[in-house]
Amino acid sequence: MSEQKRMLIVIVSAAVAMMGTILWRAVYSIKHKGDEKALEAMTKAQAGSSWTLWFWFICWEGFAPYIFGKDATFSIGRVGHVIMFLVGTQCLSELFYAYYYTKMVKTKKTDIEQANTEQA
Repeated sequence: MSEQKRMLIVIVSAAVAMMGTILWRAVYSIKHKGDEKALEAMTKAQAGSSWTLWFWFICWEGFAPYIFGKDATFSIGRVGHVIMFLVGTQCLSELFYAYYYTKMVKTKKTDIEQANTEQA
């Protein structure tokens, strides 16, 4: 596969992940307006996704020669593609974290509601 096709796939995937994250944030914040638990879930998802960037920066030395070749020179375009890849993976991990934390919020709410009905 040529390098241009790989970069196109990376850019399109990153754009889809960013749009998915933006849409999720918009829909979830409108749906749960004023809910403290929902805001906490969104904040935890954003905080968890920041660790993705740290993971990629730490592993960069191991992966860079395989992705770009040993004698690769970096141009402005390549650096832009790497940044798009990093942002795309961060957005994708934020979506995974968001799914996990929103399920936890729903589970906690149902547990509290069940405890309240048992007390009554």
